[in-house]
Amino acid sequence: MKELIKLLDVAAWPFVALVAIILFRVKLDGLFFSITDKIRRSNKIKASGLGISFELMGEVIKNSIAPGATYLTADQTEDSKKFDKLVSDYDSVKDADPRQRARLRKPIADELGELAVALQLDRKTLAQGPEGKLVALATAIILKPNDGDLDQILEGSKRVKYKYTAYRLVLGVISALRKTSLTKANKTKIASILAAIEDNANSSQDSSLQNLINKTRRDLLN
Repeated sequence: MKELIKLLDVAAWPFVALVAIILFRVKLDGLFFSITDKIRRSNKIKASGLGISFELMGEVIKNSIAPGATYLTADQTEDSKKFDKLVSDYDSVKDADPRQRARLRKPIADELGELAVALQLDRKTLAQGPEGKLVALATAIILKPNDGDLDQILEGSKRVKYKYTAYRLVLGVISALRKTSLTKANKTKIASILAAIEDNANSSQDSSLQNLINKTRRDLLN
């Protein structure tokens, strides 16, 4: 019973922390990755705690995507055209206020991710595409992580420009860890992803994005 209480104590933190992340624009203020500190202080569940935590965090991030945004037709060509239009719509959001841009881009990003999963779009191709395809990649990973997703996030991080897309790519890293382990090789990939996002998306201009990157780096890579 004591071990169960310990595990629940650790596992509850993602749900609290990700309430902030789901809003996408709030400051995290040390909340999100304090879970890893709690795991490290619990010797008996240290081996499995991180895996459980990534699973829970991934589920909560996934639940931030609006369900049922996409309804496929019987014509895959029409569905593919819809995806291409949404890619264009995502790029066309130009509101000067960053918070308004985020509000406008979120439903488009949600639908792009659902279409990417439903149409089983190739993630390597998405990772090499424009901004709308990059956010589709990140959202698809959040919804349904696959083996090798970290490689695609790494590729996408080399060309990301929009801060909203960058934010989802970082969240995609957490979801991708549901299908793999935090090995030395994967830590190297994550370090490269975060550095590329910082450079290409100018994350220093957005405190919430930079804060998320800093905490991801500190708690996953140290």
